Amino acid sequence: MKYSKYRQAASRTDMALLLDEIDASSKDQDLVKELKKDILAVRNNICNAFLIVFAIVLIPAFFASLSRIPQIGWQPVMALHTVLVIITCLMALLRQHISYVYKAGYIILLFSLIGVSGLIQFGLIAGSIVFIVFSGAISTLLFGGRIGAIILMVNIICLIVVAYLTVSGQIGPNFDLNDYNAALSSWLTLIIGTFLLSGALISSIFIFNKSLIKAMQVSRQHEIDLKQHKKNLENIVEERTRDLKRSNADLERCAQVIAHDLKSPLNSISGHAQILSAFHDDVPERMKKYLKDIVDRSIDMSEIIDEVFRQTKINKEQVYLLDQDLNKILDKVKKQLVYEIEKSNCIITSDKLPVLKVSEIQFVRLFQNLISNAIKYRSPDRRLLIHISSECKEGRCIISVRDNAMGIEEEQQTLVFSMYHQAHQTDDVADGVGLGLASCKNIVDQHDGEIWLESVQGEGSVFYIAIKQ
Repeated sequence: MKYSKYRQAASRTDMALLLDEIDASSKDQDLVKELKKDILAVRNNICNAFLIVFAIVLIPAFFASLSRIPQIGWQPVMALHTVLVIITCLMALLRQHISYVYKAGYIILLFSLIGVSGLIQFGLIAGSIVFIVFSGAISTLLFGGRIGAIILMVNIICLIVVAYLTVSGQIGPNFDLNDYNAALSSWLTLIIGTFLLSGALISSIFIFNKSLIKAMQVSRQHEIDLKQHKKNLENIVEERTRDLKRSNADLERCAQVIAHDLKSPLNSISGHAQILSAFHDDVPERMKKYLKDIVDRSIDMSEIIDEVFRQTKINKEQVYLLDQDLNKILDKVKKQLVYEIEKSNCIITSDKLPVLKVSEIQFVRLFQNLISNAIKYRSPDRRLLIHISSECKEGRCIISVRDNAMGIEEEQQTLVFSMYHQAHQTDDVADGVGLGLASCKNIVDQHDGEIWLESVQGEGSVFYIAIKQ
């Protein structure tokens, strides 16, 4: 809607003249349309500015001319000036409702009429010759180089007519001035000078217009290319997202197959091994040891399969954040790990923990992994002590899980939260797959929190979890 009146105005004129600087053979029609719209908008603003300036300047000039009527009398030129002032003021006031073509055509006419009428009234000493010189340049600016050249030729013809009438004595100023010279040579000099100067201005503005439009064309092309590039990127992102969803779905199905198809034979192997080991009299002691190893390794393998399956599901779980008492969550974890705690002779203590908006299921798993990790990698030289505490300030709670286990080497501390990374790979500790701490990090990330650790090898570790209060 904003540019509709400009397009309507352009449709009533020769667009080839109005936009002769644009390459009409361009294959990108959208670019041409946008460029035409921009040029029309700029030229319309120029017209509005000229109308306002003319209205401001012509009114005091008109009153100054009226004050000289007692000396020079009322002349036809004065009537012309009166009409021009009235029309200019009206067009300035109604500029938003007037077609661009009418405004631009009137401005060019105004330049020419002021210049010619000044020459008729004051002859060679008229300063209005400046308007004649600039009328061609303004025409080039508003309509293009061809219209500018036409206006220049019309002005030169008008100058020749005025010169002929003045030299022949048919017209002339009605006051005597000693420096007034109506000689033909003076008029020829004025005409030639006007032609050369106006022609130079028209050429300069024509070149400027072409450079400006070329720059606008490049800018518009860059904008179109950027939009197309953005659209292509969005399509690529959508395609990659679909591929990622398919990949995640395949991964989940694969995990389900692993959980079902591998655990079933493992359970069968473990069951048969337990049955065989029950025959105390018929099974040698060495065989019983092998059967126990089979059962233990089957249990370990089953736990690894369960952890891999949980890892594939953790990022797909819907997180419901509700107010949860971390003290109750910790008590639930202790009950679930009672066998491991009693077997390792571990002591778990805690301060009073806060109530936070968290997922109960995921925080149970978080504490399980951290405590199980400490139990798995406990030091053989001392009793395992685990202490959980918290500190809340400035809208954030930091929960710490401190242990006196084996600790982690400094170069390993930045890697322990990576999937399938194990900080300890010795025969002295239990086997694992390296998913426990990676699972902890995923859980904390889903709560928009942070997790980090401080550890000294041989002394123990402290895991910190920062959650918004």
